[in-house]
Amino acid sequence: MTSSRATTAWFATVLAAVAVGVSYGQSPDQQIETQVTQALQEEAVLRSVTVSVQEQVVTLGGPVPSLWAKETAIDAARGVEQVRFVVSVLTIARAESDASLWEQVADRIRRYSDYTMFDQIDMGVDDGVVTLVGKVTAPFTKWTT
Repeated sequence: MTSSRATTAWFATVLAAVAVGVSYGQSPDQQIETQVTQALQEEAVLRSVTVSVQEQVVTLGGPVPSLWAKETAIDAARGVEQVRFVVSVLTIARAESDASLWEQVADRIRRYSDYTMFDQIDMGVDDGVVTLVGKVTAPFTKWTT
């Protein structure tokens, strides 16, 4: 009788597993791709990121506007259950010019609510690379601007 119950329990478990697979109609890789794509849709700047999955390895591709966007996309993919690795072939779009990039960063610094008249930041831009040097009064300010 015990082996009959064990067989019945095993059979019920197999049927449940098959039913779950059939109800979703997707392979594990397809499920991961769907979940990663949905996670990326939450941020407007990540909606154009391409997602492919093979053997639970997620590959993200396409251009993103910033390093923040790239890291956010990678973190979103890592947050999906069953993902083994994330491969990023994301590219960060270049600013149209160093002058334009300088203006954007300077504007961001000026608008930063915790930037005070006692803070001093000097900035340089060379070939798309921004360098900030200076002193700030609050330790957290140097990491959040």
